[in-house]
Amino acid sequence: VMNVTGKWPEVHYPKGNLIAFARRQDCDDLACFCVKDSTVKTIVLIHAWTGEGFIVLAEFSSFWDWLKAVIDDISSWVEM
Repeated sequence: VMNVTGKWPEVHYPKGNLIAFARRQDCDDLACFCVKDSTVKTIVLIHAWTGEGFIVLAEFSSFWDWLKAVIDDISSWVEM
């Protein structure tokens, strides 16, 4: 993941390695695969580039749960 200053710093997440795959375009929120033992365990939504590295906003048990949350969020924009 790149930002204006280069690579996203490596940070520790006790449940596994975070691999970003989506970014919300209006802020620094990233959706990440949480990978442990070569397996995706969960989807973690984080707010990145904080003083601590990142803040966990939500954790989803599956990609489909995360995608449903994205669709619900988009529908709230459309219905405004």
